[in-house]
This record gives sequence, structure tokens and C-alpha cells, in this order.
Amino acid sequence: MYIFRLENWRFFWEEFDLASKPRKLFCHPRLSMFHAKALFIFMIQISQKINSMRLINCICCAWKLINPFGNFLAAWKKVQRSETLGRHLIANKKKLHADELIFQESPIVFGPQSKGGPVCIGCTRELKRDPKTCEKCGWPVCGTSCSMLQVHQAECDICTPAAEKIKAYANSRVSDWMYDAILPMRMLLLKNSAPEKWKMIEEMTDHIDTVESRGDDLARHVEKLTNFLKNTIFKDSDVTEADAKHVIGAVDVNGLEVRKEDLDYLAIYPYAILMEHSCIPNTKHTFENHTLAISVRAAVPIEPGDHLTTMYTHALWGTAVRRRHLWTTKNFWCSCPRCADSTEFGTCMSALNCRGCGSPVLPSNPLEETSLWMCSTPGCKTPALSASRVEEITCQFGQVVNEALKADVSVTSLEACKAKYSSQFHENHFHMLTLNHTLLQAYGRDRNVADICTTMEHAEKKLALCNKLIPLLNVIDPGASRLAMYTAVVYFELHAALVDKYRYWQDVNKKQTLGEILEALTRCQTILRDELDDPSGARLMDVVSAAFANLEQRLKGQM
Repeated sequence: MYIFRLENWRFFWEEFDLASKPRKLFCHPRLSMFHAKALFIFMIQISQKINSMRLINCICCAWKLINPFGNFLAAWKKVQRSETLGRHLIANKKKLHADELIFQESPIVFGPQSKGGPVCIGCTRELKRDPKTCEKCGWPVCGTSCSMLQVHQAECDICTPAAEKIKAYANSRVSDWMYDAILPMRMLLLKNSAPEKWKMIEEMTDHIDTVESRGDDLARHVEKLTNFLKNTIFKDSDVTEADAKHVIGAVDVNGLEVRKEDLDYLAIYPYAILMEHSCIPNTKHTFENHTLAISVRAAVPIEPGDHLTTMYTHALWGTAVRRRHLWTTKNFWCSCPRCADSTEFGTCMSALNCRGCGSPVLPSNPLEETSLWMCSTPGCKTPALSASRVEEITCQFGQVVNEALKADVSVTSLEACKAKYSSQFHENHFHMLTLNHTLLQAYGRDRNVADICTTMEHAEKKLALCNKLIPLLNVIDPGASRLAMYTAVVYFELHAALVDKYRYWQDVNKKQTLGEILEALTRCQTILRDELDDPSGARLMDVVSAAFANLEQRLKGQM
């Protein structure tokens, strides 16, 4: 195994033995830019052969020194245009393997993600009511240190003439909308300070005409932000009303949510925003803690010419809920392959059960909001349901599930809730999936269970649930790109059920079961690899490491 690092244009690589102890240390002489780029290309070519994850991370650092804008591996993606999609990305030149890095880039601009209340304009932390304000410009801050941050200086200067007005807004409970203006304001500042970045922003999709034609709360919100930016912040500048509307719309369409170290950001990237939406995306992404640079990887194998896709909604929701959410937040109705398939690739995650024959009840046209829902069995006489009735029933079930999860969760209460609705909703329905995911974690942890017989029964049920959920998750999130923590928990619970099987079941192949335990833990560990910045991901990885240690002890005991 090899690990690479680059320090001051000196390229180091270490060879490790199987016990992870260093055996040799190599050092390459200081590199010219030409030779560094040549070495970079060579390393890309061999990255599939040697410890590619660590290697690629190191190459990212090298390339950021070579390419100041921070965008690299540009040859592995290509920008195309079409009338329906506008600008979008396709894979270029080579087949991309799962987990292979496609590109990495730094944000053009970023700002705090509004949570419906005061946030610090410097560090983006959520603030209490009546916060401190910047002495110069009046925007809320944690303190003097945040008001002096570099990210705030340009906007501080332009906002100073309007300081009293901004401070009055900040102290008003009805002016929380103003925090949505921070990122658009920073984008508008680039018009004169960074023309090359402003040109990228000008080319971004904004859907502003669609928003204004809706005449709803979102349209009124856009109008309020536009007036604030044009008539308060940029009153005496060359920023036009069209500019203000464009950046507000561009944030809604193109902004990526970034959560790092308990801070929430909204960031705009040059190329990542060009990936089109799909409810089963073929890419996944991670962010660097301090720079917010995004690394986009293949979630599944991608062929040359395939569109690069990402996801702007929740993979665990049913089609109608996902499509409504995308219309509300991104101003488009999704028609991706998953949404266009009434069965959602055979998962039936939105399906009800037919009262007559028990078959799945599905929308006759999932891309039509008012479509009738009908039994999937030909010739069934059960009357069709209206879309509004299905929505009503589904919402009621969702409320029941939410209440069940808020209460004192136990195996008994969860099983009772599941049994009550199992005749009405398909076993894979997305609300039923939430119940099952919670239930499999409750099995084996119920404090009311003390006897071995019940423990064995729960282990058997946990095992059955895991074996049902894993194939389902592999369909809706084949690369564990959106449901990493969710899927990792299932694999960890699978390991726990197999451990109970190993302990208590008499007619079990011990060697085979140990192999299955190892496989489940390894899969869990692999999925968690990109989740370690998340505290819950780091905690679960610690638990997995402890489980590996216990497994090692068992294996030693058998030798």
C-alpha cells in the first residue's frame, strides 16, 4: 500500500506493509510547474492501481497549486448545451469507475444559509434575537472578530451608508427575510471586483420568469429581496433591478447546501451547478472543511457521454412528494426515469395496497399531478382513487409515523403501528420504510426484553428486515451517494443480527456466519468513509472499529 503527499513541490510517498507499518519513505526532488503537471498526469494514469483514495486527495493539493482557480480533471467532464436542459455536464473521454474523482473546484462565492432567523454575516452561526451588529454596516455578527473577517469586508463598505436601516431590519422580528439577501449581495459585488466570476454568474439559470408568474409567497419574497438589494444596498451603483433578480433566482436554482463543523452555508460553484437533477444520481460529492472546495466523484460506473447528475431532493420520499418539493424549491417538475416509472424501478415506494386484491395501487401517469391511482392487476374492479385522496391518506399516515417516532419508541409500539397500516400501504412505502428502519434498530435494544428466546426472535426479525431493506436501498441509491448514513446503519444492524445468530442459534455454520459479519462491517466502513466530518458518522465509525476489534478476538479464539 502507498500513501502520497505533496509538500512545497516535493512529492513524498510511503510504502506500508499489511500491518500498516511504514517500511520505506521516498522523496521526489523539488518540481518545476511543468514537471509537477507531468507527474500529476502520470499519477492519474496509475491511480486505479495504488491506493487511489489517498492518492487522489494528494493530487488535488498538487493541482490546486498548478491551477489557481481550483478546477481540475477538466478533461473528464464536458459542458454541453441543449434547448431542454440548457448547459449541462457529460462524462468525457473515459469510463469512470465507481468512487473515481471527476472534478474538484472551489466556490465562486458562499454565504450563510438562512434558517428563518438571525445569522452572523461573518462566520454564519445562528444568533439569538436582538444580536450584536457590525459597528460600521449594521449587519448581525457574533462579535468584533466576526465583523473583521475578510469575507465580510467588501460588503461592509458598500452597506455602511445604509447601516441604520440594516440595523433596524436586524432588530425587527418580521425582517428575517433579509438574511436571504447576503449571498445575492456577495454575488452582485463581483460585478466590478471580479468580472470573470460575474460572467459565470450571468450565464447561470435563474427561472425568475417562472417564479414571478406564480404570484405566490416565493414571488413576493423575491420582490422584497430585489427592492432591498437595489434600493438599499446598491442604491448608488451600476447594479440594475435585472441584476438583482437574476442573482436571487440563481441562488434558488444553483445554490448548494454545505454543512461543515456545525455551520450551514449556501455556495455557488462554477461546474457543480451544471449537473442536472436525477432522483437516482450517478455522482456524489464531499466538501473540504475550511475552503468549501467540492469534490465530485462517480457514485456508480459512468460511460463516456453519460450525463452527470446530482440530486436536489430526498431519495427516501415518494415520487409525488419529491416532484412537489422540486417545484417549490427549484421551480421545475422532475421527469427523471425514477419519477417517470410508476413503480419507481419496482420498489413501489409510493404504492398503496388494493382493498380488493392486495396488489399495488399506482398512479396511471406519475408525471401528472392529478393522475388517477389504479390497481396494477388487470381487470380488478376496485374503484380508482384521486390523486388528492391518495395525498390525504399518505399525509395522515406520515403524521402517525412522526408521532410514533416522537413517543417512547419500543418494539411493541412500532410493531403495532406497522401492523395497523400494513394492509393499506405497500410494504416498501416510504413511510413504512421509516418505520422499518427505526424498528430494526429497536430490535436487540429493547430494555423490556430479558429472555434469550425473545432475543433470538428479535434477531431473526432484524435479519429479515435488513435483507429486505438492503436491496431496496441499492435500487434507489445504488452508490450510497445520498443515503450513506441511513444505509450504513442497516449494514451495522445486519452485523448485530448476525452476531446474535452466531451466539444463540444451534444449527448455524459458524465459519460462514463470521464471514457474513465481516462482510457487513466492511461494507458499513466503506460507506462511512466520506461521512467522517459528520459527528454522527464519526461516532458510528468508532462503533464499527470496536466491532472489528471484537470480531478479531473471536477469530483468534477459533485459531
